[in-house]
Amino acid sequence: MVVKVVIGANFGDEGKGLMTDYFCHQSALRGEKCIVVLHNGGAQRGHTVVTPDRKRHVFHHFGSGTFTGADTYLSEEFILNPMVFRQEWEELEALGITPKVYANPFCRVTTPYEMIANQMIEESRHGDRHGSCGLGIYETIKRYEESEITSFLNDIEFSSRYRSSILHDMMNDLKEYFFRRLERENVEFTEEWEDIFDSDNLIENYITDLKFMLDKISIQHPYCLSAYDCVVFEGGQGLLLDQNNNEYYPHLTPSNTGIRNPLEIISKIDCKLNIEVCYVTRTYLTRHGAG
Repeated sequence: MVVKVVIGANFGDEGKGLMTDYFCHQSALRGEKCIVVLHNGGAQRGHTVVTPDRKRHVFHHFGSGTFTGADTYLSEEFILNPMVFRQEWEELEALGITPKVYANPFCRVTTPYEMIANQMIEESRHGDRHGSCGLGIYETIKRYEESEITSFLNDIEFSSRYRSSILHDMMNDLKEYFFRRLERENVEFTEEWEDIFDSDNLIENYITDLKFMLDKISIQHPYCLSAYDCVVFEGGQGLLLDQNNNEYYPHLTPSNTGIRNPLEIISKIDCKLNIEVCYVTRTYLTRHGAG
């Protein structure tokens, strides 16, 4: 099996999506069966691919090799966002693309409450903002670490299929959890945020998006990668934003952006491997947000 690990060497914007698309295209020319593994971060990644015939898409939940026919695997360390997933799926469908997506059963899943809390806390920092993109990545991780409300993808799929009332109960519990969390952070609700937080449609719309996502994803353990001829690991964010890079704290991303996660997944692939690690850079650096 050919294994390519694409890692951004800077703060992002290095061209990880471009390199992933290239490797998948080369694999397709060889007639190989190819899959892209998203192994860190979540929907905050934005990897733009433009084809020679001007087909353009910014990839968040799907591998940047999707245009070449490559499948996508969302690893245990990737955080799913059903709202963004559905929007992106429909954008790709409009381009004539129907992605094939697998996900680890232990993937964590973001809800609207993580996104609301993320944005409210970031706003309350005023001039000391961390530079968060507001998609609730850190809040999702924190909730899974400190709360008992930790349904993983396989648990949520079971609830969705057999008892939708469980999802409603879970969302109401989450609402109460984040209300207390914001109180602990001394973050006050503005009238606008209160209307959003208490919206009658918030839970119903989220569950609709969640069921849509579950209908499109096949839940698989990493062993399924052994069925492919080429596996491309597409990193999100860059090495300088790694959660362990204390030099730039707190303007970091809460994930491992280097080779650590790919190596753990590679150890579960039971076949002979030809591995190449590719650190992507460019002649200028860009960095977004605070810090």
